[in-house]
Amino acid sequence: MFMNEIIPNNCLRADCRKQALCVNKLMPSKVKIISTKELENMHTGSLMSRRKKLLVCEESFEVSDRYGNENKPVSEETGYIEFKNNIVWQKAYKELKTVLSARAL
Repeated sequence: MFMNEIIPNNCLRADCRKQALCVNKLMPSKVKIISTKELENMHTGSLMSRRKKLLVCEESFEVSDRYGNENKPVSEETGYIEFKNNIVWQKAYKELKTVLSARAL
């Protein structure tokens, strides 16, 4: 199997399951809020992993399966980003892109 091969959501291939290569089976993530200074001290690979986690966050609490079952989490209180329609997510993603683009120069 090729590493860049996209596996469908209903993949049952044993080699895919064992190696966790199904890129479409990403679970919604929680991303820790960190400062710009901490971002600047991270390795590029770690920044790219953070970018991937930010992109996997759910669009909003209102369209998540948690809506109606629990209270909406507040990023400033929890210390984690969970939803893209949040100012904290937008700020974190913008800071991340700024740090990554500075490394490309």
